[in-house]
Amino acid sequence: MNMGKLKQKSAPYCLFILVFYLAEAIFLPYVVMYLTETGMTTAQASLAYSGMNIGAIIGGLGLGYCADRTRNPRGTLACAVVLSAGLILLLRLGTGVAFGAAVLFLFGFLEQPDIDLFDNLLVQNVKNWEKAFSVVHSFGNLGYVLGLLIAGGMLTAYGYGWLFAAAAVMLVISGISCAGMGSGCGRQEKKNKVPLRALFRNHMSVAIYLVSFLWGVIETGTLAFATKYYTDLGYTASYAAMMISIAIAGQVLSYTWLYRNQEKVSQPMLCFGGFALLALRIISMALVGIFPQAVLVVMACLGGACTPLINLALVQMVSENFPVEVSNSAQTFKTIAYRGAGGSLGSYLFGLCYGLMGGQKLMLLGAVVSFALGLVALAAIRLAKSLDRYS
Repeated sequence: MNMGKLKQKSAPYCLFILVFYLAEAIFLPYVVMYLTETGMTTAQASLAYSGMNIGAIIGGLGLGYCADRTRNPRGTLACAVVLSAGLILLLRLGTGVAFGAAVLFLFGFLEQPDIDLFDNLLVQNVKNWEKAFSVVHSFGNLGYVLGLLIAGGMLTAYGYGWLFAAAAVMLVISGISCAGMGSGCGRQEKKNKVPLRALFRNHMSVAIYLVSFLWGVIETGTLAFATKYYTDLGYTASYAAMMISIAIAGQVLSYTWLYRNQEKVSQPMLCFGGFALLALRIISMALVGIFPQAVLVVMACLGGACTPLINLALVQMVSENFPVEVSNSAQTFKTIAYRGAGGSLGSYLFGLCYGLMGGQKLMLLGAVVSFALGLVALAAIRLAKSLDRYS
């Protein structure tokens, strides 16, 4: 496919994801800091912030169901994003744990599942969407890095008011850009029955949710403690941010590679490769202070390539194995398995082990576990494909 034509067709999607992730980068990392400056303790701010995670789990089901029920995923996405912008501004108008938790719960409900709806629109409306997926999500990485680069200076110069206002404006721009996207499954019926039992329609559906769950356990579990781990070793938070940016650069390289080579790699191998590369990234964390920094940078960059492999494989498998009537619900449900069930369990287990084992031993163990889970994911997908083929 001609690259120029591909960029033209995917331009609204590139704009959406660029400014969407830019908004996340200048808002989410500073929420807890803002809440503590309003008078909350760190524990209270963390409690309020957890409201967003709960909202994300419920919103994953709610927004996916709404998009399928109304047969209007583009409208659902646009409304959710614009309303999220209003909630960012609302957070500045009140104080207290209950108020903060309530606003962040609604924000998590409306904003966190949006990329799943976005991916489904991309699948349904862009020809050769697998190649477009790589191009479009590279813009998402670019937006996040830009957000990280400008947020600190903006906060110092203008304070939280302007920082949060900028994030809200970016989300509104994202919502407006939805007008240039395709309408998805359309609105052929005023009322569309959504057979949620179809979310567990075959062996592959179970395999998809299992892989998403395992990915959430290991990725969220290890990376949630990355900044703490680096600071416990005596490094600054800026060093941690630098290593995260290097991993994001690895994601861009991964999307570039996928654009040209995705047809050559099977979905099971994409998933296994994602887990294996995550193991490499975790090892790079365990070897901080032992290996030369140049080697650690290369390892972190290669390890950062893990996420695009997993994301593409999961989106592909959902698009191939679920009917259009539940396609949005299926896309969001896999993220519930990842972020809700897997992420929550991973954060708890790794937090418990961090105090018992120490960070370095835990990272080495995490690398071994990641590789082992990659083998489990590889076997699960191949088994599910075989069972569905002969059932």
